[in-house]
Amino acid sequence: SLVWSFVALSTIVLIVTFTLFIHQASSNLKYLRAEGQKYTPGWAVGWFFIPFMNFFQPSRVVRELVKASGSTETRDPRAWQNANPPDGLIISSWWTLVVLAILFGPRGISFFVGRGNIEDWAASGRLLVWSDLFQVLPLVLTVIVVSRLQREQEIRHQLVLARQTRPSRKS
Repeated sequence: SLVWSFVALSTIVLIVTFTLFIHQASSNLKYLRAEGQKYTPGWAVGWFFIPFMNFFQPSRVVRELVKASGSTETRDPRAWQNANPPDGLIISSWWTLVVLAILFGPRGISFFVGRGNIEDWAASGRLLVWSDLFQVLPLVLTVIVVSRLQREQEIRHQLVLARQTRPSRKS
């Protein structure tokens, strides 16, 4: 149907846009004077698509991006590694909800509910309604995570620029 085609196309566009953002955010770290990441820009995206690893690696990737981007220390490019990661609970909650939304989404429900009789079909329909409502939570948290990561990178960029424009003091 036309509605499902629109939903599928929208999902693909969102996935591509999100992965491009993650790749760019990871690439930015080099220019933001943050070094020593575990994940290259390619792997920062790749972990989202590797079966079973994609249950936990993406949250580690995003946590590293937020931690490196959120560090206010610009003298030592590796200082971010010793900092406390901001928004750890939000990132963990975000990825947990994404995984649950995938597992218990429209495709996942078909594994848990039989289709043998009318009661099974009715139960499946009720679960699909709740599943659709549950799909909104991960999307909202994704917007929050992306916004915070963007903000952290903008702040770090301003700090790096300020440091570069200050005259160096030699004693």
